[in-house]
Amino acid sequence: MQHALASNLTSDTNDQPRLKDSNILEFPRPPANDDSQAEQLQKDRVVRLRMEGMSYANIMQETGLPERKIKGYCKDVAKGKAVTTPFERSVERALPLAIRPYGIRDYELRDILHREYGTIWDDDKKKHVSNYDSNVVKRVKDRVRTRAELDSRNALFVMDWVNEDAPSASRQYLEACAIELKSQIEACLSRFMESHASQWREDTEAADYAQEKQRYAAENYLLKLAIPSYGQGEPVSKLLKRSTTLTDTLEERLNVEMS
Repeated sequence: MQHALASNLTSDTNDQPRLKDSNILEFPRPPANDDSQAEQLQKDRVVRLRMEGMSYANIMQETGLPERKIKGYCKDVAKGKAVTTPFERSVERALPLAIRPYGIRDYELRDILHREYGTIWDDDKKKHVSNYDSNVVKRVKDRVRTRAELDSRNALFVMDWVNEDAPSASRQYLEACAIELKSQIEACLSRFMESHASQWREDTEAADYAQEKQRYAAENYLLKLAIPSYGQGEPVSKLLKRSTTLTDTLEERLNVEMS
């Protein structure tokens, strides 16, 4: 009688057995806990990297896992085609650095590109220059960001001047210095125009226009003398927006680490 009752159990509740086709009771499996889910995600990530051709050493560097565990995950996984192009190698080398809490610095990325792409001889400059351009830099950054997002990570590309221990403070200090320098430059230009204004004896629109152009040219000449690389970068408004966003992000990460 008890056997007959047991063989007809069909409850779907979490704590009750179910009836299998073979009349053998099957007790439901407990739901996977967070640890097992995290373990599976970790394994999936390692397997994907291996199938993309990444070496054990690079997987260790990117994931922080020990070699023994990585090899266990990849026991029956064939290594994919190894990266062979300078672009692919640059991405592989830059990714582990970019996902660090403090990101990858400009000089670190350019060192990687310099080594992977090599140099060419520039007849005009009479020296060897790196064999990559701004388009290559953009493509590598885009691919690194995409790869990081697949693992729910955030890749950061950091200007060399940023202090990783005080990102916002370092930016604000330089911005304050810029305001001071701008004031000094304006004062220099005003004194220059007082002493050297073109057509200063005339009171005409032509004279005003000539002096406007003179002041502009004087400012550019002054900045080029003081700062040889002046004029070769991005617009100041874009630079300030980018640097503010970056340092705010780094500030948030710093606060998290310190809490």
